[in-house]
Amino acid sequence: MYNKGDTKTIIAQFTDEKGSIIMPDNARVTIKCDGETVLTETDMTRDSSDEYYFFNFPITDLMPFGDFVVLVHGVFSWFTAHGYEIFNVKPAITQTIWDAVREDHFTEGTFGEAVSKILGLSQQNIRMFDQLYDDANNLLSCSMKIYKNANDVDSDSDPLATYRMEASYDEARRVVSYKLKEI
Repeated sequence: MYNKGDTKTIIAQFTDEKGSIIMPDNARVTIKCDGETVLTETDMTRDSSDEYYFFNFPITDLMPFGDFVVLVHGVFSWFTAHGYEIFNVKPAITQTIWDAVREDHFTEGTFGEAVSKILGLSQQNIRMFDQLYDDANNLLSCSMKIYKNANDVDSDSDPLATYRMEASYDEARRVVSYKLKEI
């Protein structure tokens, strides 16, 4: 995965059917993203060791996010060899994402919500209900909701998530199994 501002080094090495390195007369690279060409056929640089070609592709702010397809071909006197590679450009995690929880960022499926759930489970913003006990007063199951703050717990409003707990015990009343899963 790459971010805008990174440089992707593309390396092309050509071998014959026996695996021996062979060098084409030239090697060229084309790069596309979502079917659109972002780098038209461009010469690659031959390494001084004569073992491979390379091209440093700067990922600028003008580039789109997504999967980039690298198409390479090397021209030999008797044939042309082709190869490809795929790499991905994604947005970098910015400080605003890390600060999202502090800014009441609770959109479903977001980083802020995931962190809120984790913090909710580690704090005391939990309400238990639908408890089931055995004859020895061991808690066998219950449902639990986690909340963003104490006011939401008191009013049973806007839960971040609901979980179901199940437990079993041995003859000495020790917990044998414990399961907590989101429902």
